[in-house]
Amino acid sequence: MKKWESMENKIFIAYSQLLSEIFDRKIKVTDIIEICGISRRTFYNYFSSTNDLHLQIIIFMQDEINLILNDNTIFENGTSKKVLNYLFSNKDLFFNIINYYPDIDKISNAFIKSTFQNYSEESFYVNLNRSMVIPTDYLFDVYVSIIQTIVFRWIKNYCTESSEEILLIINNATAHIKIGEALN
Repeated sequence: MKKWESMENKIFIAYSQLLSEIFDRKIKVTDIIEICGISRRTFYNYFSSTNDLHLQIIIFMQDEINLILNDNTIFENGTSKKVLNYLFSNKDLFFNIINYYPDIDKISNAFIKSTFQNYSEESFYVNLNRSMVIPTDYLFDVYVSIIQTIVFRWIKNYCTESSEEILLIINNATAHIKIGEALN
């Protein structure tokens, strides 16, 4: 099992590297096996095609983040920091994925929204000004967009700030968006 994981990771890393180098054409199995120093057969032992690899990278990253979130609530700073630390420790992979992976904005937006699936849109409210009325479905999208924008910018800047600094920025940016029962 350990060997499979390390070979799979080696292929993931090669693919992410190729995303930044070969952005004007489709990545081929030949490109990946040359970087990894593996045979075509070895590649096909793990993935049925480059499209399968393409999909499996996203599934793998989402699964890793979900493992961190499983036993905790996303709204605890410790959990959020663990997710940011995971992103930071894998910044090479995430940097290439964020910058070069097709449709990553749409994919990550859907993932962030699904992360909050236990919270209905009605549980988001603004605690800014009682005269300010923002429909909850818009507010939910604003909340998700804030998080996605900050994390993407951080990764695109190659994680120059620490996880703690980014968590503080996220907390400050979302401070007026509350989750729970709205105040009447």
